Amino acid sequence: MIRIACLLVSLSLPLVCFSSPEDALKQYLKYVYGDSSVRADEALHANPDNWMIAGELNADTISLIEESEFIVSDPGVFNGAVGRDLIFVEFKDGKAEPGFMLEGIYSIHRQLILKFLYEALLQNDRALKRFVTNSDNINFGRVPAAPYGDMDVYAGILGLIPIVRSSDPTEDARKNSITYRLPLSQAGFELTLVKKGNSWKIDTSEEVILPMEFFWR
Repeated sequence: MIRIACLLVSLSLPLVCFSSPEDALKQYLKYVYGDSSVRADEALHANPDNWMIAGELNADTISLIEESEFIVSDPGVFNGAVGRDLIFVEFKDGKAEPGFMLEGIYSIHRQLILKFLYEALLQNDRALKRFVTNSDNINFGRVPAAPYGDMDVYAGILGLIPIVRSSDPTEDARKNSITYRLPLSQAGFELTLVKKGNSWKIDTSEEVILPMEFFWR
């Protein structure tokens, strides 16, 4: 399956001057694929969430990037394949503007939280292990597991739940985590996400008591 990586890149007069738009694109792509020699401030415009974009080192893809030729206009949009990934890149003013990429990451966060809550309704321990750091610390409270036959109704309810970022981006960059708040109880309910390699997990290093009573009213 081709993964979609939406990369918004801009070319300005950066602190590190690249000889061409193609060089600037390659620097950004190398940052995305975990090249630690590329600093965020060299490849991207300032955003406290830029740390989320860098993945684990993928030496094969970085080698492919270095060997590849990209046709890039300034200003303009590049779209093409890097390995198995389809890349969309917009250029303006010199460095990567991370908005498109970060929006995709925030969407992944929302999907992760909704999948977690869906499996929590079923109390599906096996599935939940894929979404959390330690499934032993999940506390379902006193409510029973939801019947499979009712999950179409619960799925509709889950889709209506607002998920709002509650953590400070500057602190998130320091801690390498991000916290979201959901209105599932009178006090509200928060879930913290951490990045593990190229994947995101819900932090259950300490006990997480789920307010599942919300779904049984």
